[in-house]
Amino acid sequence: MDQVLPVAVVTEQQFAQLSAGGNHTCALTAAGGLYCWGNNNYGQLGDGSTTGTRVPVRIAEQTTFSSVNAGLDHSCAISTGRATYCWGRNEDGQLGDGSRTDRLLPAEVSEGLSFASVYAGGFHTCGITVGGSAGTGSNESSSKPVPVSSP
Repeated sequence: MDQVLPVAVVTEQQFAQLSAGGNHTCALTAAGGLYCWGNNNYGQLGDGSTTGTRVPVRIAEQTTFSSVNAGLDHSCAISTGRATYCWGRNEDGQLGDGSRTDRLLPAEVSEGLSFASVYAGGFHTCGITVGGSAGTGSNESSSKPVPVSSP
């Protein structure tokens, strides 16, 4: 049932960060626990399934995260160890793992880059590395991170 007024998320968790995607939401606890809920057609919840849920489910329990960003049909998060993971729809290579295969669980972004921030969009993902470089900037589709070209 669609809601026209804000409603409380049904959970015992207290979230420190929240990111709303196309039809799903992901959130982090203060301790770095990652939870997602909503539509899951492409695995964008990262729980290993394509079944949606109305309540938050814990993702990647063995990893703690410092940030999360939900896109249209995919999500990305940065671990406290600076590894970047993405999951969900990957038709255009937006997960950055070098493939175009949808991922039902978080998959590490390839190229060994360390990101300070990452932003999941519609059919793309952008990030800023710890050193301050941005990616992507090419007009060519890529399934791996590529640096932004200077004008």
